Amino acid sequence: TSCSAAVIVYGMMCIVVLSVGVIIAEPVISGNDKEAYSSEEYAIWLGFDIFFAVVFTLELLLRLLAHIAISPKAPCMAGFVFFTDPMNVLDFIAITEIYFDHVFHLPVLRTLLLERFARLGRIMKLCRLKSYGCPFVAPLTATLVVILGTYML
Repeated sequence: TSCSAAVIVYGMMCIVVLSVGVIIAEPVISGNDKEAYSSEEYAIWLGFDIFFAVVFTLELLLRLLAHIAISPKAPCMAGFVFFTDPMNVLDFIAITEIYFDHVFHLPVLRTLLLERFARLGRIMKLCRLKSYGCPFVAPLTATLVVILGTYML
């Protein structure tokens, strides 16, 4: 719709791709056992997680506010409708996983093995690229989810 909107969209696409690259690189470089990480490794991966959590939280909040602003429904109803979209729910779960694990020090999702599924949810954000002229992204995302899902379990 505007040049600034295009910059934001393509910037977020780059951040999503970078996030997926970090998700793939972490177990390859440092292994799956987070308890065995050195303090430097832990600090680096924590920095990436916090950066992506902040960026994706801001993105989700801005999309929610935009949805409420353009919706003809009452604001509370528009917020409810926003979270009926499965991709928005997946984004919310992927973001809250980071906060529960690192900020509140409640590895609730890790103990339930849902942390890995929440990380796969961040990979599913790649599906949004399909609507921006990248038709190959959906099959690529499905392949990544299957491979990483198998590897993470």
